[in-house]
Amino acid sequence: GALVADRLRELISLFGRRLRAPSGHFNLFFDGDWKIRSDSYTYGHDIEGAWLLYEAAETLGDAALLDTVSGWGIETAHSVAEEALDPEGGLAYEGRNGIVIDPGRVWWAQAEAVLGFWHAYRITGDERYAGIAARLWDFILNRIVDRRGGEWFWAVLADGTVDPGKPKISEWKDPYHGVRMCLKMLHFLGD
Repeated sequence: GALVADRLRELISLFGRRLRAPSGHFNLFFDGDWKIRSDSYTYGHDIEGAWLLYEAAETLGDAALLDTVSGWGIETAHSVAEEALDPEGGLAYEGRNGIVIDPGRVWWAQAEAVLGFWHAYRITGDERYAGIAARLWDFILNRIVDRRGGEWFWAVLADGTVDPGKPKISEWKDPYHGVRMCLKMLHFLGD
């Protein structure tokens, strides 16, 4: 009960103080003294973190905290939308200083972006975010899903072809991101 809620508040505060950069992106790596050890960020982690923080704050029922976290989420969604989306609807993998440095479209980041932009739509009512989520879903269906062999490809290159250097299955690939996205979207769209 109360101890879990206190720890959740503490973790949300930690994200706001340490992990979240003024740009709306998340710093990735730190040393033991919280000195930042990376100068890049991954768009999938940014947008996933934004919606997860929102849901964490939502469970606490603290209106002021939810308002703060909602603001963070909108800033992140805006930054990610401005920097990382391609015209076909896919989300680039990594950026630095507002510029994409890895344009690959990695499977899990696409799934997290659907949820992240749908949350941005739910918070703001801005149809632009709903449209981005829909385009990401189309991108997943048209480029990430392997219709012949089943499962999702690991990544698609900037030119739209499957990345031949990435395995389809590995110890880092599981149904978690894709299944969670589908189940949560079924819930949201069923409301």
